[in-house]
Amino acid sequence: MGIVASHRGRGLGLRLINATLTQARKVGFVRVELCVHADNARAIALYDKVGFVREGVQRDAICIDGQYGDTIMMAIVERENADG
Repeated sequence: MGIVASHRGRGLGLRLINATLTQARKVGFVRVELCVHADNARAIALYDKVGFVREGVQRDAICIDGQYGDTIMMAIVERENADG
């Protein structure tokens, strides 16, 4: 998921992730997972806000313009959020 720079800060990311999670739950997904670039603080904050939990770090998992960077693995597991 990504938002064009000129449209950031308008709540579109939150709307997109909420719509995605709503649909995933409707069709019975128990687990939703993602990887996010470790230097993307805004995305990490968004995923934290909607309930994703950090599960690990993949060191040097990406290479952009010759620079290596880490990714953070995150997931929501629905049975952990179920009442009772």
